[in-house]
Amino acid sequence: MRALTAEPRTMNVFLVEDDEILREALRFVLEQNQYTVTPVASAAELYRQMAVQTGDAVILDIGLEGESGFSICQYLRAHNPHLGIVFVTGMTDPDDRFKGLTCGADAYLTKPVETRELLAILARIQERWLARAGELTRLAVGLSPDVGLAQAAGIPVPAPTLWTLRIASGLLQAPNGKTRRVSSNERALLYGLGQAGGEPMSAEALAKVLDFEVDDGHRHRIEVIVSRLRRNVEQSTGMHLPLMSVRGTGYCVRDLTLLD
Repeated sequence: MRALTAEPRTMNVFLVEDDEILREALRFVLEQNQYTVTPVASAAELYRQMAVQTGDAVILDIGLEGESGFSICQYLRAHNPHLGIVFVTGMTDPDDRFKGLTCGADAYLTKPVETRELLAILARIQERWLARAGELTRLAVGLSPDVGLAQAAGIPVPAPTLWTLRIASGLLQAPNGKTRRVSSNERALLYGLGQAGGEPMSAEALAKVLDFEVDDGHRHRIEVIVSRLRRNVEQSTGMHLPLMSVRGTGYCVRDLTLLD
């Protein structure tokens, strides 16, 4: 069996910031310091990018369109305990700082950001990442849940596990293997969102999928279904269902595979 060696590469950083000027300024600084940067302006853009490429760290604003940085942080940390997460935000209240750190962030910086401090934090995250990559070289093939680090160490890994919905039975299975049987309306909603491939669907489009009349009450009916579905699935599986509200648009679901 050939020895496994980690090929050095730059750390991949997702930069989530809706202020274009600040986003481009931070991008320039990071790229000048040899980081590979993927800049995005919203949660929806972040999830689309993370579906097709690996990230090692996320620089995250809080006041974003569609989903707050706090919610994004909780989701990312729940799915990847090794990911670097750094808040860069205009929210200076100590309670917000506490919330940011307790929901899983490595650091909480306020704007205007001191770039030397940000770079020092990223360097610390990179040291941790490199140490983890070194550990992975000693693991058997396919045992690591961290795809990005395993790839850095030259270890092939299977495709990430997704949520699955069996359309005929309405059985929803979480990545941890736990299941819940959803109602007919919940099944129709998840089927419609799953068919959209991660793209947001409006309340009007979902009402048609659910065979609701598009009137003054359809949005509230959908909100009730979504809220109940999220709560029941979390109670049954212990995991957050990746069913997201997209401000001004509707809803989207990610990491969901539809099965017959």
